[in-house]
Amino acid sequence: MLHRADVINWVRSKSRAGVPTKEMVALSKTADDWPPGPSQPLSDGSLASIFAVIHHLEAQGVRWPLEEDGRAFRNNKGPTRTGKRLRHVTAARKAAVQGGKDAALWDAAYQVTKLTGYLMSLNIEDASLDEHGLDTLNDLTDDVLYLQEWSERALLSVQARLGEQGVRAKIAALRAKTVENGCTAEEAAVAQRMAVRFERRLSAQLGS
Repeated sequence: MLHRADVINWVRSKSRAGVPTKEMVALSKTADDWPPGPSQPLSDGSLASIFAVIHHLEAQGVRWPLEEDGRAFRNNKGPTRTGKRLRHVTAARKAAVQGGKDAALWDAAYQVTKLTGYLMSLNIEDASLDEHGLDTLNDLTDDVLYLQEWSERALLSVQARLGEQGVRAKIAALRAKTVENGCTAEEAAVAQRMAVRFERRLSAQLGS
């Protein structure tokens, strides 16, 4: 389903019309214009993956709507990061539950991955600048700042739990994410920026 141009076009058009994600999932079970039909509805995970695909395609400057043969999508290099990550987390959570281990952090990882995919799909530049649009952007800013604060605290907590050697191992793993090692250019660039952030945090911690 994620490989269908008509599905991607449908999700993008609904998003640009302001349809909430929960409503999109519900519509895919009943709406006559949902391309695959009600027997193949969206899930939260598949919708997050489609949003990540849309974000990637928009970054590539593709022409919308996608052509029915899906050429623009097939030129995309492999599965999206969100889709791969959701599958990995789902498998890891299942293994943890079967092994009698606490899966709370895997649940959190799943939700964070879905949110990340959705946020990456947002196109703030397309927001209208009328009174309603500006009020909405102003309100959204509060949530983004709150999310940023949580992210900073979470990273500090993770760094403290990993310890110096664990952080250095994480930095090395991030540095190894290169185009030569099979990552996309975007994935490699993000990994290198994350490595720099960890290095700066570690230096600040050791210097204090």
